[in-house]
Amino acid sequence: MPSLRPLVTVRNLERGLGLFFLGAGVIKLVGLPVMVQLFEDMGMGQWLRYVVGASEMAGGALLLVPASAGLGALLLSGVMLGAFWGNVVVLHSPPLAPAAVLALLLIVLHRRRAELWALARGAVRIRHGGSA
Repeated sequence: MPSLRPLVTVRNLERGLGLFFLGAGVIKLVGLPVMVQLFEDMGMGQWLRYVVGASEMAGGALLLVPASAGLGALLLSGVMLGAFWGNVVVLHSPPLAPAAVLALLLIVLHRRRAELWALARGAVRIRHGGSA
């Protein structure tokens, strides 16, 4: 009989990441001065701060619901890849934090891969109006 321990551990990771990203999104959306300055330093404009903040909040909320945790991890992996790129290419700083968070999101993605494939297959069926 397989152990439930890995699933419980990943579920706790999903909850922790969900709360982390909800908080990260809030500080971007409310315009915490350090976030405003960070996005100014990147030269991308404040519109990107709003997009990233909203994406973090949406992804964080998705991570808190088991049925949508894989989708949240997928969305937030894209955000973290962007943060990784921004650190390396734009800010010329080590991307340690985005890399560490991305690694945690990849654990969730790996654990939720079956649900993501099922979701993708369902989308194909709907688009083609029948069986895939």
